[in-house]
Amino acid sequence: MWCKYRLAWFFGAMALAIAFVLSLKCGSVSLSLGEIVKGLGEFNYADMSITSRIFIDVRLPRAILAVVAGVGLAMVGALLQTSTKNDLADPFLFGLSSGASAGAVILLFGDLMSRTVLAPQELPVGIVTAALGGLFVLYRVGYQKS
Repeated sequence: MWCKYRLAWFFGAMALAIAFVLSLKCGSVSLSLGEIVKGLGEFNYADMSITSRIFIDVRLPRAILAVVAGVGLAMVGALLQTSTKNDLADPFLFGLSSGASAGAVILLFGDLMSRTVLAPQELPVGIVTAALGGLFVLYRVGYQKS
């Protein structure tokens, strides 16, 4: 497989590296490549310059999160398409998006009615649980014997 798609892997990795560096460089305050390299070596928070703080506190975490989220979404998309043997498969096919939306609405409506505040971890856990519940219902309905 590696030999067949060698050129695609190379250009994909190059595009990712270029996008990563551009996301570190560009913004409301433009940073030079020298400032980026200086910011990578300057993790002593007491005597940091403002550009290093912008780099370390804002741009680097945002760029890393973007790469991690993109890789995760690509893996999930590949798994969905492989498991269904359908190149056009998406989360709506299995009811994951609908279940997650229903879970979010139920949690937020319940929170509104009880006049309490959700803990930060309750909403994501509820959404994932509802999405998996929707997937389970779809699985059970799809595989029932007549």
